[in-house]
Amino acid sequence: MHPYPTYNHIRCKCFPVPPEVSKIINVPSVTARGVTQSTEGEVIIILNQYAYHGKGKTIHSSGQIEFFKNLVNDKSIKVGGKQHIKTNDGFTIPISIKSGLPYIPLRPYSDSE
Repeated sequence: MHPYPTYNHIRCKCFPVPPEVSKIINVPSVTARGVTQSTEGEVIIILNQYAYHGKGKTIHSSGQIEFFKNLVNDKSIKVGGKQHIKTNDGFTIPISIKSGLPYIPLRPYSDSE
């Protein structure tokens, strides 16, 4: 037995889709806010029309982010990408890659922020 799945005699290494991604259906659309790191320090980002399921990771659509004139390069640095978002107001937000999927680390913001 081969250590990797095979298809037409081509070996490939496959990454399973995380359970929190594969089972998202019938969820409301919300405007959410969170704090993330940028090249200028911490910033509060506003996420319009995001699917809300109340747990796990936030799924970002590069097409949706680009629609609002931001530049998205969500390709991993390991394969020649820049792995960040350049906002239309001059911030650069790094993207993390985990199990082949891009993520923007977020945390809730406080009243003082």
